[in-house]
Amino acid sequence: MAAPPPGQAPPPQAPPPPGASPPPGAAPPGSGYYYPYYPPLQRAEEPPDRLPYRQGYLVPPGYHVETHVSKPLVITGSVLFGTTYLLSAAIGLNALDHENSKATPMLIPIAGPFITLGNVDFDNEFGQLAFIVVGLPLIFDGLAQTAGAITLIAGIGSTRQSLVRDGAAAQDTTPRLRFAGDRFLLEGRF
Repeated sequence: MAAPPPGQAPPPQAPPPPGASPPPGAAPPGSGYYYPYYPPLQRAEEPPDRLPYRQGYLVPPGYHVETHVSKPLVITGSVLFGTTYLLSAAIGLNALDHENSKATPMLIPIAGPFITLGNVDFDNEFGQLAFIVVGLPLIFDGLAQTAGAITLIAGIGSTRQSLVRDGAAAQDTTPRLRFAGDRFLLEGRF
């Protein structure tokens, strides 16, 4: 079929078969005017603040190399050592108040539980029970303090490098001790 001459309308087309989807951009039947679909605006993605650093590779522009300690080891070691030593120190301070010289070595970090274990007499009538109730917790406390101290020292000693974006918000990780009213507060970010 030839195209209609200029100035004439094209011949009417047959309606689409039932169930056929409308052509793209067509209004749904019976809805009148509709708003066209606009895809959501895409933001320009900012580069990440930190990237892993590999020795020997070039540093990308806009980044610099920083060295920092292993945070998971430092956090784990300080929590493990700190909680077990605070428990020992509380027992040692209580022994000072009651003039019990056998438990005052608990104030010594790491070695205190083992020294106290040597001071306790397990030869009395409660020998085995006393060892289970007193001796095993002292051994556990000393081993936990030792493991916490070793983990903390390993975390401080093991450093790694990463690439940090220039102009990225720097985090201050310096711990601070401050006095607030009737107590001391230890603050810091990791």
